Amino acid sequence: FRGNLPGEEQYLLKEHGRVAGIEATSQAIAGCFEKGDKKFIYLVNNSATTAAHVTVKFSAPTGGTLVRNGEPEAFEGRELKIAAMAAGEGVLVLPEPREVV
Repeated sequence: FRGNLPGEEQYLLKEHGRVAGIEATSQAIAGCFEKGDKKFIYLVNNSATTAAHVTVKFSAPTGGTLVRNGEPEAFEGRELKIAAMAAGEGVLVLPEPREVV
């Protein structure tokens, strides 16, 4: 989360599976979920007026799927850059438990 939430330090993402951190240029909220041994996140641009550029950082090179506007897209690397998320837009990030060399 980026904004002015009282006591926001307790809500900052420390890590979630291979996700080591998230940076955003505007207000962003990350929901962290688990199903079985799979961990994934749902990111939402919480601004009502401003687009956000979001970067998801991984603890190791990672592959996976980004679902944006209902369309899946493969990704690989130590970072996933999501450009110009519209106000209120959400995306699903599904890191796969495999290392990419």
